[in-house]
Amino acid sequence: TTTMLFAFPSFGYWQFWMYDTNTSLDMIWVNATGNSGQVVYLVTAAQPCYDSGSCVRYSPTSEANYVIEAKAGFAAANGVAVGTVISFG
Repeated sequence: TTTMLFAFPSFGYWQFWMYDTNTSLDMIWVNATGNSGQVVYLVTAAQPCYDSGSCVRYSPTSEANYVIEAKAGFAAANGVAVGTVISFG
C-alpha cells in the first residue's frame, strides 16, 4: 500500500481536500514528538472532488504536525483510530 506522509514545521489545524485526486483516501492526523505520536483525527474513505469550488475541506478538531494519506480502507485494515499510537521508524 502506498502512503504519503506530510510533515509540518509546527502543530496546527492543517486542512486537506481531495481536489483532482484519483482515488478515495484515508487521512490520518498525528500529533507527534520524536519517533512516535498519537492519532488525533481521522477521515476514512474521503471521496475525490473535481470542482475546486465545491470540494469538502477536512479540518481536524485537534492540532497535529503530521498527516498520513493512504488508500481508503488502510485505517480499518490496520486498526488505526483516534488514540492509536503511531511509531515512525
